[in-house]
Amino acid sequence: MKAGVVAGIIIGIVITIIAVALILGLGLSNSHSPLLFPAPATSVTCTTTITTSVFGFTAQTVQANHYVYQQASLTTGQSVSISYSADNTVDVYVLSSSQYSLYNGGTTSNDITGATGQSAGTLSFTVGFDDTYYVVVFNPHNGFFGLGSQPIGIYSVSGTATQVSSYTTTASC
Repeated sequence: MKAGVVAGIIIGIVITIIAVALILGLGLSNSHSPLLFPAPATSVTCTTTITTSVFGFTAQTVQANHYVYQQASLTTGQSVSISYSADNTVDVYVLSSSQYSLYNGGTTSNDITGATGQSAGTLSFTVGFDDTYYVVVFNPHNGFFGLGSQPIGIYSVSGTATQVSSYTTTASC
């Protein structure tokens, strides 16, 4: 065979292969060639939300100038919401473990958040560091030198702690 005929046959085969590739969607341009030039991976940001119950008081009576409390271990970044209701005004505080130690020992302490002189309300805060936190409900109705002191009834105290986490992946969430 002559060199020209062989070259013609080779050119014909190459053209046939290119035509078949175009028909099957395997073109040579970037927009049509997923096998030769795969599309870049896209990333997706996923969010996970976990909500747990914390601070669940049942109905109880608190004598004048006394308090009840409940504790919960909380982690950094959790959003905490606490709702309370009583039959008279109360003082409600959220304290860290070191603040509670001072409060329980009779020393004035700062609080994470609190409310005084209300019979119902909601407190919210974001946990700044891993610790055991305390919700304290105090009955301030001690009267005048003890005369006219009143017990109060706590109807309920309940709370939730919500942790939101985000991550990025190339798969679906």
